[in-house]
Amino acid sequence: MVATQDQLRDLIDHLATTSCFGYDTEFIGETTFYPRICLIQIATQDKLYLIDSLADIDLLPFWNLLATPGPVKLVHAGRQDLEPVPRLTGKPPRTLYDVQIAAGFCGLGYPLSLGKLIEAVTGADLGHSVKFSQWDRRPLTDKQKHYAANDVRYLPLAYLGLKKRIDQLGHTDKVAEDMLALEEADRYLFDPLSGRLRGAGAGRLNRRGRALLERLLIKRFEIARAVNLPPRSLMGDDVLVRLADHPPADTEALARIKGMPRPLARDNGHELIAAIEDGKRAPLPPAPRRPGIDPDEHKARIETTWSRLQKHCDERSIDPGLLISKRDLSTLLLPESDRQSRDYTIPTGWRRDILNECWPDDHPDITLPDPPGADP
Repeated sequence: MVATQDQLRDLIDHLATTSCFGYDTEFIGETTFYPRICLIQIATQDKLYLIDSLADIDLLPFWNLLATPGPVKLVHAGRQDLEPVPRLTGKPPRTLYDVQIAAGFCGLGYPLSLGKLIEAVTGADLGHSVKFSQWDRRPLTDKQKHYAANDVRYLPLAYLGLKKRIDQLGHTDKVAEDMLALEEADRYLFDPLSGRLRGAGAGRLNRRGRALLERLLIKRFEIARAVNLPPRSLMGDDVLVRLADHPPADTEALARIKGMPRPLARDNGHELIAAIEDGKRAPLPPAPRRPGIDPDEHKARIETTWSRLQKHCDERSIDPGLLISKRDLSTLLLPESDRQSRDYTIPTGWRRDILNECWPDDHPDITLPDPPGADP
């Protein structure tokens, strides 16, 4: 267990000389705005290390190592584990390799659990996982340490096996493109407007209510970060929808809203009322519009195109889930005028190449949008 500054310094010096190392964390995300990292696991090709991130040590040198080009940092679905890097160093993580993504280029499926991936590539059985473990308790049990180490133990071996398969299938450039995209710092930022609200009600809001809800989501995010609470622990989604649907005029009316936490109304009521007033003055979001295409025709085109994409990907051992989501495909198959009010990802690189090969040509108004930065 690495639990002193000297031990951490020696480990960082060693890792800087390796070709690759596996990285994972155990964290608790239910009580603080940013998840509390309780343990960091590292695996080189011949050694395992557990860093006690709750010990009295400065972890900034380690985060800086993850933001430095050099050794390949091996992760499995590592977005949450890498989030501290840009936040604490101001730099994105560098030289990453996500084995879950790589497996999707080898005919193994995407997304694939770590246990199934390791067994498929190395033959090793990780055994049963430890669920709901108290990672902030010290000392850790031997069972906890064994489970934590297993999360990284086989990552270097899996990396070598996946690279060999990918090279044989001719997908090296595609994988490199996706791994480079993991170095985009924006990928690790939390967007208060992303994700679905829990509970019913948001869908019935009118355009002004949606404008109010957007301002309230941003304000909840700001307050939660300031007081170090998860946003939903600060105030539930249902309360946000009530505020947007029936906006209170002052802090007294705010405090009477069903479900409104009293401390929040007392300490931050004026901020919430200001956000509501801002929402009342904000431009209205685009009005929903009916697609200018027959719904049955659109559905049939989605299924036909999706089947074509699946066949293309299956023949090349690529999981179609890596290529595009069916939701984005549905939007892309609308006329350009119907896409404007929708949020979707414009395909680039190898994804665009495959979509161009499989794109339907029976409707001249439906074309792939230009990628960001393309010349008009």
